[in-house]
Amino acid sequence: MSHIAGRHGRFLTVLPRTRTEEHWFRSYLQQHAPAWREVCRMPNPRRQDGPEVVYDGVESPQRSVEGYRILWYRSSQKREEDAAQRQARMDNARARLERLQAPGRRSFRGYGQAYRVGQAVLQRESAERWLRVRVETVIEEEFHQIGPGRPGPETEYRRVETWTYRVHFDEDGAAVAADALAEGLFPLMTNDETLSLKEALAKYKYQPFLEKRHEQLKSVFGVAPVWLKSPRRVASLLWLYFVVELVQALVEREVRRQMARWGVRRLALYPEERVSGSPTTGLVFGTLEGHRRHRLFERDGALLRTFHDELPEAAGQVLELLGVDGAAYGLT
Repeated sequence: MSHIAGRHGRFLTVLPRTRTEEHWFRSYLQQHAPAWREVCRMPNPRRQDGPEVVYDGVESPQRSVEGYRILWYRSSQKREEDAAQRQARMDNARARLERLQAPGRRSFRGYGQAYRVGQAVLQRESAERWLRVRVETVIEEEFHQIGPGRPGPETEYRRVETWTYRVHFDEDGAAVAADALAEGLFPLMTNDETLSLKEALAKYKYQPFLEKRHEQLKSVFGVAPVWLKSPRRVASLLWLYFVVELVQALVEREVRRQMARWGVRRLALYPEERVSGSPTTGLVFGTLEGHRRHRLFERDGALLRTFHDELPEAAGQVLELLGVDGAAYGLT
């Protein structure tokens, strides 16, 4: 981040949970009520009949140790997910403990053993923050006959006590309430002083589209492995691929923009003339790939005639949408 900011660049990134600023703000929420305000509202992306997803935002009163802004957001959908995840962990811990103490299983013969088993269950389910181990002592009495023979009115018995221990989980209401205040939160950090809360969230939400484009470095282009030793040459090679990615994006944007402008809903770019509503650069270039041009010359080198492979209709449409002169492909 300092490298980017020191060279007059801008960045917007998620604040890692390991940072002290993250823990500070969650503690801050326990004693203060920030002025949250709604910055975005959108349809539920997972359920058509589900509630709208609402994002509230507030800027942290404390900046990062480097002096960058920290923007906090609270998602209604993430709040529900965090609460459901917490409840699921507690339910799983209780269910696991019940299985350990089911009838027919070995009972705990010592307080320490019972307590350690309870703690192990909480750690396994990551629920130790909200549940506390309580060990209950269970005393069972049995009367055993003293001496041999059939019991009678004069038979003496001795009382034998058997101590066993049963583990229970008690919910820590204060811990649950404290975590409920911090549910659905995620922080962003930026050195851009002009971004509003709404603009920063919109740019963050655009991140998957950038990642999808960069994913082609490994899938379509197969950049790795790179057989170069010099870091400068590796950086230069990757820079060329980034330029290619930029060209790809520009080609796709231009084709789709012109399609919308001229009311073209689909282009038959796939094999068997199957249509595509959102053409990619690969499909656009693929429809023009492999077309041949033949030129016939006289003995003295004069050009008599030029022959072109016939272009499919979709290829002609692509050239027209991109504003490319079709003369090179035999179009007049």
